[in-house]
Amino acid sequence: GTGNLKERTMTLVINYKGKNNLIIATSFLEVSKKANINKIIRSLGQVENNLWIQLVNAYAVFSIKHLLLSSYISLKKYLNKELITQNPHIELLVTLTANRQIKEALRLAGISEMVKEVFLVILAVNKPIKHVIEVLKFFIKNHGLKEKDISRFTYNMKTQLIRNITNKELESTIGLSNTEKIEKNVLMKVSSVYLKL
Repeated sequence: GTGNLKERTMTLVINYKGKNNLIIATSFLEVSKKANINKIIRSLGQVENNLWIQLVNAYAVFSIKHLLLSSYISLKKYLNKELITQNPHIELLVTLTANRQIKEALRLAGISEMVKEVFLVILAVNKPIKHVIEVLKFFIKNHGLKEKDISRFTYNMKTQLIRNITNKELESTIGLSNTEKIEKNVLMKVSSVYLKL
């Protein structure tokens, strides 16, 4: 027999083509005990024109859809000059946590010595996909991070954002399962960070 070779998804790349080409690349990673967190933190942010790197504490992410929507909104807000923060990579944490307080968003979704699993996110505008993937792979290798199968990351019921969803909100949400209802509310909270209520 040929054996059972299971396909593993290590990197997810999304390309939104429009007036500008928005690229979001993400990998699910394990932070080893040997990793130099301070060195890693110093290498986050804008690494070149129109390309930013962020590490997101996986604990703050409800689902891949939650991470991707937050990434997309951050890039869109950057292009529309509507950022709450000055940088798309920080905006990502603000959007993801649906928290306009930058310090709090960093506490909830940023990385620290305690964080074991992270998402590496690359946000790019008008860059070749091949280059974005090279930057991502180099970052992983350079910091001794270990790639994990991103498809194994399922709904994280421990994320902080769920606590902000009321029973009334859940009851008034249409969905086939409680998880689907929670996800819809998480995405709504993320999208509403910018609404002036």
